[in-house]
Amino acid sequence: MWHHFIIICATILGTRLATGSLTTSCPADKFHCGNNSFIDKGKICNGVKDCANGNDERFGVCFNTTCPGFRCNYGGCVDISAVNDNKTDCWDGSDENKLLDENVDLLGTLQGRCSAPFTFMCRKPRTGEPVCVKMSQLCDGHKHCEDGSDESAEFCTFNVCGKRAFRCKYGACISIDKVCNRQADCFDSSDEYSALCAGAPKQEECAPVEDPHLLPPSSTIFEDEVPIYAITTTWELTSQTCALPLHTGMYLSNYFSDYRELQPTPDRTVVRVNCESGYEFDDKNNNNTNKCIGNEWKDKWPKISRVCMQKSEVRHIQYLTHATLNNKPIDPTQKQFKQTTVITVTCAPGYSQVPSNGQSLVGKHICKEDGEWTTEDENPICKPVCGIQSPHHPNVEPWTVSLFERSDYKRYKFKCLGTILSPHIILTATNCISTKMFSKVRETHLYYSVVEGNFNTAFDLNAEHGYAIHNVSKVEPIPPNLQTKSVILHLVQPLKIGGKVRPVCIEETLPTKDSFDNVDPALIGKAVTKIVDNKYVITHIVAEEKKQYGINQLLTYIQKEIDERTRLATI
Repeated sequence: MWHHFIIICATILGTRLATGSLTTSCPADKFHCGNNSFIDKGKICNGVKDCANGNDERFGVCFNTTCPGFRCNYGGCVDISAVNDNKTDCWDGSDENKLLDENVDLLGTLQGRCSAPFTFMCRKPRTGEPVCVKMSQLCDGHKHCEDGSDESAEFCTFNVCGKRAFRCKYGACISIDKVCNRQADCFDSSDEYSALCAGAPKQEECAPVEDPHLLPPSSTIFEDEVPIYAITTTWELTSQTCALPLHTGMYLSNYFSDYRELQPTPDRTVVRVNCESGYEFDDKNNNNTNKCIGNEWKDKWPKISRVCMQKSEVRHIQYLTHATLNNKPIDPTQKQFKQTTVITVTCAPGYSQVPSNGQSLVGKHICKEDGEWTTEDENPICKPVCGIQSPHHPNVEPWTVSLFERSDYKRYKFKCLGTILSPHIILTATNCISTKMFSKVRETHLYYSVVEGNFNTAFDLNAEHGYAIHNVSKVEPIPPNLQTKSVILHLVQPLKIGGKVRPVCIEETLPTKDSFDNVDPALIGKAVTKIVDNKYVITHIVAEEKKQYGINQLLTYIQKEIDERTRLATI
């Protein structure tokens, strides 16, 4: 018995079908990135994501480009000199592949332990014995190795496809007649992306490359687009459908415009299995596409599990984190963690634990089945070690930094010195900031950079200089009523505390008065210190050539700024 299966494609504002029209007027010499933003057409498919969302470097935009240089896997084009220059020029990294170098030794890399000539050894055989396939089967769109290594970008990037061939996103070559035939002929199904096939003819009328249903490189279409107007497609179905065994945390997407989730999937339809945020495939090497053949799915459905998201402690400079899974170390900075992962937290080098009753020395957190972290031991309270000179660098005052002012677009000249109060905050003199800059409070920070150490040689950002440079996020004058003629600089990124970079100590009970001593102008902005309990404590700031201002009247204000910036950094 025949049934009609009606699919209504959703309407989404701001996208278009290959045969549709833009919802936003786009100048002839521009490319529409989406969200009403544009770039020059000359910038599309150049290896660099010039659109903020990267839509100018998608396979659906670049698959049909003509490239006189090196063609990236997704279709972008870079200069041939970019190949294996130890720098990523294609955003997908496909220009950095040792197999791109014509070298007789690389034939052995492909052949591995296979003894027969013109054979390829699969990378991950189940047993210790090599599994070999014909070299002619390498990168033909079909998986011949159980692990799929014969259809991987690692080995297919160097492929050059013939005139009547279509190059899959990962580099394999298939016949152009197999594109948009509702069957996945590329291993990654890129021959059936909606960006190529939206509005494409039926299987028996498959379009050649020049068909208007296939977009030219300058068109605006995104791989995940659906039509902006409704299209009705009628499927004449028998009982040849496959049920969708969806589980919590799993959702499906399709490369075809005539598929609706949660409906029986028609015969010969390919779907992609995706994980929602907080879930992960148990086998990361699993191919997450599947095809309905008759009433059964071609492959087994992948299993997914709840995972814990990255702990915020990983991003906090005062902490050192370690992660283990099944007692084996893993990367603590990864975005997701499997259940039973244990993360331990200690104070980072350059930080010491603040004594506290009952406070554990090591924080301990475990990823549970519900995807949440359970805290078994609280984290230590860690503060930077202050006022200590390293025995390895006895002539270095680690709390002294140099302030440079931008004199033109890339040139910076020395302005004065500054003092580290915390990893985020620098204290310097008001005279170090040009008066004209205070009239542009919102822009003042753009004219200054902080260099670690005591240096006064001007530098050019485009030239080699050897400085460790930090950008300033805010220049904050000390309130006039405190009468110290000093300012606080907030850094965009915190300083990494170590032997040559360390804050000076701040002692609230140390009385200090202003003094009138002649000082070297080169020392303006520098801290005057005193040794207390074997640590250097700030007592004054050199704010003018003939005056040093006592720091005691600033202590409450400074500590408030430090505490607030520390709080924001740990959110």
